[in-house]
Amino acid sequence: MISHNEEQERGIQHKKLLELLTFPGEQRNVEYKEAVPFKEREEFSYKLVKHILGMANAGGGYIVIGFTERDGLLQSDPGLDDAVVSSYDTTKLLQYVAKFVRGNLTPEVTVEKVKHGGRVYPIISVGGFEKTPFFCGSTVPQERPILKEGALYMRDRLARTVVLASPQQWEDLIGLCVSKRQSELIGVFREFLAEIRTGKVENRHEYLEYFKELVERETHKTQSELRKKHSEELGWWFWHAPIDGLPKRNLVDLVDCMKRAELPYRDGLRIGLVSGRDPTPSGDRIVKETQFEWDGHFHFARWILHQRGGFVHFMSYSDLPRGERKLSWNVRICQLTEALDHCEKLYIAMQVPMDAQIAFRIDYSDLRGRIMTNTDPRRPPLHPYKCNTDSISPDGWQGSFGEFIGSIDEIIINFTKALFQNFDFFSVPDNIVRELIREHRKGRR
Repeated sequence: MISHNEEQERGIQHKKLLELLTFPGEQRNVEYKEAVPFKEREEFSYKLVKHILGMANAGGGYIVIGFTERDGLLQSDPGLDDAVVSSYDTTKLLQYVAKFVRGNLTPEVTVEKVKHGGRVYPIISVGGFEKTPFFCGSTVPQERPILKEGALYMRDRLARTVVLASPQQWEDLIGLCVSKRQSELIGVFREFLAEIRTGKVENRHEYLEYFKELVERETHKTQSELRKKHSEELGWWFWHAPIDGLPKRNLVDLVDCMKRAELPYRDGLRIGLVSGRDPTPSGDRIVKETQFEWDGHFHFARWILHQRGGFVHFMSYSDLPRGERKLSWNVRICQLTEALDHCEKLYIAMQVPMDAQIAFRIDYSDLRGRIMTNTDPRRPPLHPYKCNTDSISPDGWQGSFGEFIGSIDEIIINFTKALFQNFDFFSVPDNIVRELIREHRKGRR
């Protein structure tokens, strides 16, 4: 009998496999192959083994059978038929791979056959190595080898299966080996954790704590006003701040910095200052609030910039008509792109040093019962992924300003993953998120 946990894990895995078919695109851990039947001792079978070894040594991944590239896009291969699908079998493939691995260990390989769009696709799931990577044990074919005895294959960052050679590739593999033994490192941190518990570690970040309290007060105030005046719930908000604060600026300088941080107009997804709409001075900060309705949509935005660099921006979910309990995943990605790009421009304008530590946080509310959808006609319609939690607060980001600039796209990917997984484990492949980020930035004018 299947346990409840096993059934739940199977459901999550099935949704993941469906997403590989819904959003095809090669990634470091995903390879797409044409509809070629699996036959032992043929060129394709040797290449398949090479990809399996490379993925296992890079932490695992998936090989999807039944896609071909046309006009630069991956599309379903017309040659995918029952004969191709039936040729892929877990036991047969596992035994074949074992013939080409040095030693007694074999990668974990599973073949799943997933229905999508009226067709069935074989998807090969590859597990990552446990203790030691897998070396190739045979050279085949002899005349023009595809597999070479003693070779250590790995899936690299450019989604290629290569023989491990470069320093970066060695570092990637060593990092994986260390992560497999992470329990051995726990003792290293015990003394430090003990210091935290006993209060020996000094809290030097007074400004960050002050700004967090300011955000909490302003969140409560904004939410109360929205409910009272417009019968609306607050949608989402984000804040960022230099952890130790900046030297105090006068309010005129703050307005000038906001003007220099203004991003080119892009489809109404505005963060920060809008030309011709100056903010209001309020003690040690400047504030701007905007609200209006159009075509059934209600838009609300309110932001605050503190004189020591903390910034918070509140917004409604205005991408869909008022009253619709939906959320569009593509708009979430684009708005988060605006938020992080604006942070970069603002802190450059405020002359934040590259080695200064900053914190970034995002929160979502009023989510329960909302359905994940998309507003991009080029994207396929979605299965009705539903959210069953009221609010989501992904783990924030903290590091130097220079690290932030170099990691913006990765931060967007991680934050959107943390949001989307609450909609019945919905997810968008990293390459699709990156593509949307690039398109959004190109579309600014």
